[in-house]
Amino acid sequence: MFELRKYLAIAAITGSIFLAIGCASQDQSAMQQESKPAATTTTTLPPIRPTQASDLEQHGWISISAAQLEQMKNSDSTLQLIDVRESWLYANKHIKGAEPIPINYLADNLKGLDKTKPIAVYDNEGEAGTRAADLLIKNGFKKVYNLAGGMSAGWNYEIEP
Repeated sequence: MFELRKYLAIAAITGSIFLAIGCASQDQSAMQQESKPAATTTTTLPPIRPTQASDLEQHGWISISAAQLEQMKNSDSTLQLIDVRESWLYANKHIKGAEPIPINYLADNLKGLDKTKPIAVYDNEGEAGTRAADLLIKNGFKKVYNLAGGMSAGWNYEIEP
């Protein structure tokens, strides 16, 4: 029994050390991000948090929250908003101004979208939105945003059905 406690204590200490190192490096990267001068853009876009910066580096697109998407909708008239859910889900509830293009038909409908304008995609829980964002980046779209977690992650239906 003493040996088990010993191993559990070692595991807890090791885990704490890794957690502390991870938090310290996150804090440091956040401080570095804050100290950099802001880049000027032609459109007002939500600030990129450190976790979003890693999305951009890894995938080429950025995950955004429901609040950030709402801000983008209100501040950028050039934003293309695409609902990649099935048609019946779109008909039930959707974000006002979104164009319905189910994920299975997105590749066939890329010609109708403007690669030079920002584009945001969403689904119910984030998986199809992620696939859609990947597809858009692979096809030359430059400013691609994905609603993190989809509509279930915080879109307020009371504000906009």
